[in-house]
Amino acid sequence: MSAETDRVGPIALMPGVRKLNFWTFMYAAFICIAMLAGMNFLQVYLLEVNLGVAREEQGFVTGLLATYTEIVAILLIIPFGMLSDRVGRRPLVVSGLLLCGLGYGLFPLASTVNELVVYQVIFAIGAAALSAQIPTVGNDYTQEQSRGRLFGFSGLMNG
Repeated sequence: MSAETDRVGPIALMPGVRKLNFWTFMYAAFICIAMLAGMNFLQVYLLEVNLGVAREEQGFVTGLLATYTEIVAILLIIPFGMLSDRVGRRPLVVSGLLLCGLGYGLFPLASTVNELVVYQVIFAIGAAALSAQIPTVGNDYTQEQSRGRLFGFSGLMNG
């Protein structure tokens, strides 16, 4: 591999990592954060319109959903990180996106807060898989002297 094909601007890629891999990673960083943050925007509408939760109770339900999301993340991020070494990064990223998508698809079908919690947990499992893979793939793709720059660009895509 020539020196020209193993760099993207100031970022030195690991041998065997192509520019297409880099740009695919940037796209993944962009959509993963959008998927993770988007659920919060939908939640208020679903609580009010679909479930008829009174405004004064929405804070409690939102906190409940956030608590379950954080518990799932705390319990699963490390196991997903270890699993990525056994099964690979790609299957976990794809699984994470599919589970987040399933959560998104089921969320508006909830008819009770308990169903909403179950669907939020499904979403949170996917979110934990994605959250564990973004830094792992970033470390795999760049040479050490470029990791800070890669995560700077990744953060820009997240934003």
